[in-house]
Amino acid sequence: MRLPRPPRTMLLLLLVGIFLFLLTPSANASHHRGAEISYSCINPCTTRVSLSMYGDCTISCFWGSWIRWKERTPGCIVPPSVYPVTYILTVELTPVCPSVSTNCTTPGALVQGLEEWRWFRDYDNCAVPACEFDLLWTDCCRTNTVQNIVSPGSTGMAIVGTFISTGPGGCNNSPQFTDNALSYFCAGQDHEFAVGAYDPDGDSLAYTLMPCYGDSVNPVTYAAGYSYLQPLGPTWDVSLDSKTGILTLDALPGN
Repeated sequence: MRLPRPPRTMLLLLLVGIFLFLLTPSANASHHRGAEISYSCINPCTTRVSLSMYGDCTISCFWGSWIRWKERTPGCIVPPSVYPVTYILTVELTPVCPSVSTNCTTPGALVQGLEEWRWFRDYDNCAVPACEFDLLWTDCCRTNTVQNIVSPGSTGMAIVGTFISTGPGGCNNSPQFTDNALSYFCAGQDHEFAVGAYDPDGDSLAYTLMPCYGDSVNPVTYAAGYSYLQPLGPTWDVSLDSKTGILTLDALPGN
């Protein structure tokens, strides 16, 4: 996610990585399906940075890389951490009936389950001069069954440019999601999807589709017939409302 605007106008990018949740997976060493960075003001001097990762249940509470701070002005000092990275959550997100088992809870089950893992780390805002940073996260690799990019099993995943300011009085909040970034829908049927984003500080939000990134500077290579504007291929019309963040998938007829 790239947020290049000033801190009072937060640009929220709805990564097309949500589409990578929608394909039938199999057990393999590559596991990433999505990720999310957010931060919140705990008190005037403490900012909590959180990382959520979404992946196959065959990997039990995997730990990848942590978030990096990249200064926007040379000489900026990263605020010191108050605590080590703290693990807080594992939750299964597979939308199945109670009578259906997934391999999250039943090894060998035919249904591949999906889980969310979440961590946070607190930083001392007041220990450093005021400065502006991007928060970056990269890791490898995506689940091999993703169909809309080339070589997903060897392609990394990145969230790029989540804006944050530091220094006394710089405790701010990023946009927050009220829903998880997982969606299933039926082939050939129209669908609407929204993650319910809001900003605790009342900052305005704007939404746009952007390419998926394989690392902090390079977009992924899309497979033939796919792009970030056509993440489901040419038989789906995908549109995003820039004001509401509602993503509309129009099957034409879809596959």
